[in-house]
Amino acid sequence: MARVTQKTLTCTPLEAEILANGTVRNFKRQKEEIKASLKVASKLFTGNVQASQRLLTNYSSTNRLIAVMEFHLERWIEGRFKSKGSINGPQIRNQALLLYNEICKKKNIEYAPPFSASVGWFAKFKKRFSIKHAIYQGELSSTDDAAAESFPAIAQQYITDGGYTLDQVYNCDETGLYWKRSPSSTFIHKTEKQAPGVKMAKNRISVLFTCNATDTHRMKPLIIYKFKKPRAYKGADMNKLDDIYWASNPKGYMNMLLSAEWFDKHFVPDAQRKCKELNLDGKVLLFMDNAPGHARYLVGRHPSVQVEFLPPNTTSRIQPLDQELIANVKLLYYNSKQQRKDKLLREAVEAARHIPAPGFNEVDEALVLEMMHPQETITAEEIVENGELQMEVKEEEN
Repeated sequence: MARVTQKTLTCTPLEAEILANGTVRNFKRQKEEIKASLKVASKLFTGNVQASQRLLTNYSSTNRLIAVMEFHLERWIEGRFKSKGSINGPQIRNQALLLYNEICKKKNIEYAPPFSASVGWFAKFKKRFSIKHAIYQGELSSTDDAAAESFPAIAQQYITDGGYTLDQVYNCDETGLYWKRSPSSTFIHKTEKQAPGVKMAKNRISVLFTCNATDTHRMKPLIIYKFKKPRAYKGADMNKLDDIYWASNPKGYMNMLLSAEWFDKHFVPDAQRKCKELNLDGKVLLFMDNAPGHARYLVGRHPSVQVEFLPPNTTSRIQPLDQELIANVKLLYYNSKQQRKDKLLREAVEAARHIPAPGFNEVDEALVLEMMHPQETITAEEIVENGELQMEVKEEEN
């Protein structure tokens, strides 16, 4: 510790108790530099200040470009939220790439530093800007836990008493498949309590899946739609489709008449045909949930088919097809749908570039998307131009 005397005192007695005298003199000599550093730190790390207000003068050239891009990206996300538009992770990462390329183009950077909008960058971006994942609000259904826990023993008793093998035990369940679906989640700022309520798209079909316990027999799914013959099936025989069974009613949902028709025309013949292939007798056990569209008079409708209904409000717990089987089918469907969309987008860009007219050789995927959804899409160039004035104001304030 520095020895403090009345003659050589260069610091207060309290400072002298804590720091060496030379250290205090260095602090006082570098007072302005320390204040400037603290000002930068308050912008970077203070939770009360938005990350978009960071001082860009303290970045390297590469990080400065990314910081400018993130500034515009945050405002794009805010705009989407205010307009009640949903966004997902891949959309945000794709928009980040578009904005980054536009900024490099605007600054005439011929060889831009590489930026891939990676998963790691996205995780840090969400943390920096307090972006969180939110699920759209829906209805919660109650589950009868007691009935769900007791039914497996009852089901096993049915199998034992009937002398069924697992090849003869079937389960069926229908689900909605949105061929033009609304997203179920979005990204919002941390200060927002929850995602806004939205009206979900009604462009759906109902699909009834059926399989046996050993997964050796997957029956053709029953597709239920509002129209008896959609325009895409013009000229086709709806009773002779290769991979599906087709049915229709005005609402596109399962009802008792359709369930009875499916049971008589499809389930019983298919199940007995499979039993014959496996050298089993033709009796089968079918478990169905307690949905209103499942006809109760299916019980005892056929002498070789025993129909048993699951207890009410237990589907999510004990329905076999609900244990990620249907979820995986939907995942494969939606992924393949997105892949088809991406392929069509690439083909559209390639076709446009072969048109021998001015401007078509500059067509890219962003332009095609803008033409497809002009009311929802703002180009990266417009976002950058609109945000530059805001950034200049922020830097002047800082």
